[in-house]
Amino acid sequence: MSDEQDSAPRTPRRPYFRPASNVPKLSPESAARESQVVRAATERFGLAGAMAFLNADVGLEARPLKLAAASPEGARAVLALIAARDDADPGE
Repeated sequence: MSDEQDSAPRTPRRPYFRPASNVPKLSPESAARESQVVRAATERFGLAGAMAFLNADVGLEARPLKLAAASPEGARAVLALIAARDDADPGE
């Protein structure tokens, strides 16, 4: 019986851990600001419009999503711009 067990092919073992990610993690505060901005943009422009707005160059010297995550002042500037935008033109 041990001969049969030894000759059976073994499946490779899976690692018990995941390799470290090279992507830096957001702080809880940055993630909260990003979430607030995404929610506001989605409510104002809809999903497709929010994606276009948050990833576009809208005159704030950085993409709105990155700016909002960087600082509370950046988040306030993005939220003010969202409030000032016309619903029809989120990406301009």
